[in-house]
Amino acid sequence: MKSTLNIPAIEGLECRALFSAVPVVLLSTDFTRPVVSSALFHRPAFADGGTFYGRTQQRTSDNEPLPATKRGQADLVVSSYNPTQVAGSPSFYGTELVTNRTFKVTKAGAALEMIVRARLSGPLRGGFIGGIFFYKLKPNGQDHDEADFELLSNYRGKVGTNVYGNEPLGSGRFNFAALPAGLDVTAWHTYRILLSQTRDEWFIDGKLVRTETLNVPQGPVQAHFNIWAPAADFSQAYSARNKPSARPGANRDFHLFLDSVRIRRISLLTL
Repeated sequence: MKSTLNIPAIEGLECRALFSAVPVVLLSTDFTRPVVSSALFHRPAFADGGTFYGRTQQRTSDNEPLPATKRGQADLVVSSYNPTQVAGSPSFYGTELVTNRTFKVTKAGAALEMIVRARLSGPLRGGFIGGIFFYKLKPNGQDHDEADFELLSNYRGKVGTNVYGNEPLGSGRFNFAALPAGLDVTAWHTYRILLSQTRDEWFIDGKLVRTETLNVPQGPVQAHFNIWAPAADFSQAYSARNKPSARPGANRDFHLFLDSVRIRRISLLTL
């Protein structure tokens, strides 16, 4: 049976804010349609730029339809064989979803909230990242806003977090957050990011795991979800044992499953 999010319970756990008004739902999906909804999401296009990173070419709207759903879950796959690769240069073939809608924290006392239930497929193989994040490149084409969870298959019991506030692409301020004892990234967890004009917060299963008050993204942002294989410059997530396949017959697939996504605008009164 498909699980659903209990949002009031999530907000009640270790949250250092009071919500003073009825939240406004900006996006909500449980992936019950046969494919991911084109009314809510799109794949990036080659014309957008930035569809190849690490060692991974993301599937684009030029080449692929939106992913199918299975048992009420969006199935984001990274394949070790890339059918679009340059001859003699094998690469991985990943998946990325981007919300059609752009979101912004519009005023003081308001916050933008994303709640996602997700897991990586098991058994784990090192060298993959499942991304859950807010992101938007600035008009200058160099700086960007971003706040993310990164599910690194190199680690079972902890999850990466990172943040950029109107900054160039790069290492950012990467940090690890521990999962509940005895659980790992192949189990379902609820990941929550809360953005306001003065503070960013990250929650796992209702527990506050990180707070940032500097370099806070101001938006606008879109929500992104992806799975990919990084290069050696991302040392925490890279694995030299994880190699792309040169032949279709040697392909292996790995997955990030999304069970539900909620994005809301909420009002808050800081304690």
